[in-house]
Amino acid sequence: MKIAVACNGLDLSAHAAQCDSFLCYTVEKGIVTDCRNLPNMHDTSREAAELVTAVGFDTIITGGIDMDMADALCDAGVEVVAGAKGTPREALDAYLAHTLMGCC
Repeated sequence: MKIAVACNGLDLSAHAAQCDSFLCYTVEKGIVTDCRNLPNMHDTSREAAELVTAVGFDTIITGGIDMDMADALCDAGVEVVAGAKGTPREALDAYLAHTLMGCC
């Protein structure tokens, strides 16, 4: 499973489309096996959604997301998890523990 967490520096981003980068986690059997940084160099919500889907993420975790980006991701089969708090790793751990749920 590939999970993107929208970040600004080392903090969870309040808005996915306007984030500086995505922390890209690969998770196998509940264990993080890889973590990489993917810069977000796009201007619009749709372009950021295209980046996330092109890289092949299954899930995106963020503090907030606009409807254009959420709709594009959901249409592409990417689970959208908004309303996350804490650090990116805390948000990932909450998602993996099923205490943070997606909307599609």
